Amino acid sequence: MNKEEFLKRYLVGERVFNGIVLRGIDLSGANLERIILNDVNLSNTNLVNANLESADFSNTDFTNANLSGANLDYTKWCGSNLTNANLTNASLTSIIFDGANLTGTNMTNADNLTGSMKDAVLYNTIMPDGSVFTYPHHVFLREMWELKD
Repeated sequence: MNKEEFLKRYLVGERVFNGIVLRGIDLSGANLERIILNDVNLSNTNLVNANLESADFSNTDFTNANLSGANLDYTKWCGSNLTNANLTNASLTSIIFDGANLTGTNMTNADNLTGSMKDAVLYNTIMPDGSVFTYPHHVFLREMWELKD
């Protein structure tokens, strides 16, 4: 699906887009509040300053995506891959990162990181305060994640 078709369908009220490929498209500044994008490929996408509040991104690939400055409040990322994603200056109130791969994810200066990270892979993850965090047990989990791919 291309950007124009995707945005047109969203604007007429469609909110569920499961299993599509939107790799590498520019959605900067887009208002996609309450969208459901499960099992979607959003790797290398530009979502700078996008409004994604209350969205569901379960099992979605955000590898190398740029979400800098995005409104990600109340979003769900269960099982998603955010390897090397840029979440700098994003708003992260009440997010659910359960089972997500946050390897190399940059959350520097992200606002209000609250919610759940149960079973999330934190490996060289840059936290909002700029510290680099690796949960000791996640070196093994990271290796298992790579085997899964």
